[in-house]
Amino acid sequence: MPEQAVLDDDNTSAAIEHAIWSGGPLRRDELRPLPTLPHPYPEGWTSHIELVLLYNLARVTRGPILEIGPWLGRSTSAICAGIRDQEASTRPAFDTVDFGITSAEEWKTLLGIDFGPQLSHRVVVDAIYHPGGSMAVLIANLRRNNLLEFTTTITRGNILDMPFSRNYRMIFCDTTHDEREVRLYLPRIAQLARPGAHLVFDDVVTEDFADLICSYLPVAARRILHDEEQYSKQLLVKLC
Repeated sequence: MPEQAVLDDDNTSAAIEHAIWSGGPLRRDELRPLPTLPHPYPEGWTSHIELVLLYNLARVTRGPILEIGPWLGRSTSAICAGIRDQEASTRPAFDTVDFGITSAEEWKTLLGIDFGPQLSHRVVVDAIYHPGGSMAVLIANLRRNNLLEFTTTITRGNILDMPFSRNYRMIFCDTTHDEREVRLYLPRIAQLARPGAHLVFDDVVTEDFADLICSYLPVAARRILHDEEQYSKQLLVKLC
């Protein structure tokens, strides 16, 4: 990598670290803006600032990245864009794992909740009844924005059943929605994270729930985005 590129990369990394972890409010002006894509980011429940954070963290992560629960690829697209915008020589492996639901019956079996309330959500219904289910939609969404090449593996299944061959410097987890799921998945997530890793958890808005998640991890720093952004629900954790 040319010397100037190394310097620019170091400056970007330092700025993003400072924006997130220097204390006080999130320093938005030090974060790199979320890039536009040829087609809109897929529909989903991840807010704009959450996409910005995932993009920025992925852009400066030097080591493998894991996403658990990509659904239709809204968050995946932000992570892929961050990997794309790194120097080619530093781009990390990116593994993503999802149940890849293909029917209402699978929805109930895998998630433990009835599909009935989802019938009013056109995007959800269309995705699980699409040929190949939600995972086929995920792949199509990445392909149309020229981002599929920045994934390494896209796996249908449960992380508890997978023999991962690497540990991760960044993990985005959208599978810890309640206490039961935290107790089920956090021991495995803790095993998969490298020292110093950045972990991002979705659907965290209270200190008590953050305390439960962090009780499984060697935490150096954390912040709950909901404290500053009413419609955001990410917990960001930096490990020791």
